[in-house]
Amino acid sequence: MSLELVAQGKTCDIYQNRLYQDLMFFHRTDRFSVGDKVFPGTVQYKGFVLNQMSLNWMKLLEDEGILKTHIVASDALTLLTYGVPHDFLGSIIAAKACVPIPLECIVRGYYIPESKSWDPYKVDGNMYGNQLPAGLMESEILPTPIYTPSTKAAVGEHDENITFEQTIDVIERFLMERFVLDTQGQTRAVAEQIATNLRKKSILAYSFAHEYALSKNIILADTKLEFGIIKNDAGNWEIILIDEAFTPDTSRYWDATTYVISKPQPSMDKQFIRRHIYQVLGWDGKTSPPVVDDLTLGELSQIYCNIYERLFDRSIKDVTTEVSWEWKWAAEKLAQPE
Repeated sequence: MSLELVAQGKTCDIYQNRLYQDLMFFHRTDRFSVGDKVFPGTVQYKGFVLNQMSLNWMKLLEDEGILKTHIVASDALTLLTYGVPHDFLGSIIAAKACVPIPLECIVRGYYIPESKSWDPYKVDGNMYGNQLPAGLMESEILPTPIYTPSTKAAVGEHDENITFEQTIDVIERFLMERFVLDTQGQTRAVAEQIATNLRKKSILAYSFAHEYALSKNIILADTKLEFGIIKNDAGNWEIILIDEAFTPDTSRYWDATTYVISKPQPSMDKQFIRRHIYQVLGWDGKTSPPVVDDLTLGELSQIYCNIYERLFDRSIKDVTTEVSWEWKWAAEKLAQPE
């Protein structure tokens, strides 16, 4: 039985094999999006790099005991056994099927006025319930990381930044739609507990990743995480990290060796293509996405490869070769008669 496409995000396709109902398969594609719109063209190696980077980060988070994740398998032998096609080598994982929580858990560690999400601070110093010191300079580190969650919009729609109290409302509605609890008061209490856990886990994960990145002379300025709910082996519901972690699509990375407060930082992430599309191509965010030239997409590909190599001290060439050989070996092993 082969994989069936069951959901398609902006840049990630989700598959299922009916023989393994408790699994989902996340395939990172080479598509790219800006402003919640998918653009024409692809970015070479993007799906591979983001998948490998997310795997590394999730393993680090699990090894440190910070978060549990949805990963079940990423090795070739297991994936081929599950019916994953060879075309997906290195850019797909098998994950636990869970109930996604409809929030994007965003943690910010630096002031970035370039981002429209920071507009509330410019008005009264408040960021969705987080009061910050007046007079922060561009790219300045915050006194402590702040949690600024957003709603999770459908493809083509825009996310909306909300306060912590509003996340409780979102989770309460989510629980009422997906689960049966005894009373409305109980639902509210559980929603508040989940919201508090999400905030705590998100800040812990960001703080760990920030320190790790600094050890590689990289600054992790902010990030976006997503979580799901799943029943564990004991029959209890628990929160796990899903989708991807600390990739250049969901995080801002800066070079610590050239970091200077009071000005924008050179991009080591998706911000590179955002700046090109809005500032060079002049896209208004409403009309059809323009075509981005191959040279610019090539630069973006190199940025993604570079951030991976600096964070994990391995060249993409070596990783690609290793994964290719692993998939070749696994295919040959499965083809051998019993």
